[in-house]
Amino acid sequence: MKKLQSEVADLERQLDILNDGQGARVTSLLKELTELIPPTAYLTTVSMRGRRVTIDGQADMASDLITALDKSKTFRNVTFSSPTTKAGDKERFSIVAELAR
Repeated sequence: MKKLQSEVADLERQLDILNDGQGARVTSLLKELTELIPPTAYLTTVSMRGRRVTIDGQADMASDLITALDKSKTFRNVTFSSPTTKAGDKERFSIVAELAR
């Protein structure tokens, strides 16, 4: 029961973010990521706290994502938040960046 209550609270918190005028900002962020992330990569988690974005996923070459995000006008100070690891033929990554605007 506590786990379910925790999940409900988390979902309500996420809805509050979208209802606080953040919806357009989140939509813009997701659109930008969709355009920047190559089709050979996929994201498992995207989280945003203030102006800080954390992106987790898998890619053929995770370092290529750093380059792509760094060239974008949307992101700055793009770095890995932990070492990449091999997962089959992909690299598992966690990237953190600041929103430029």
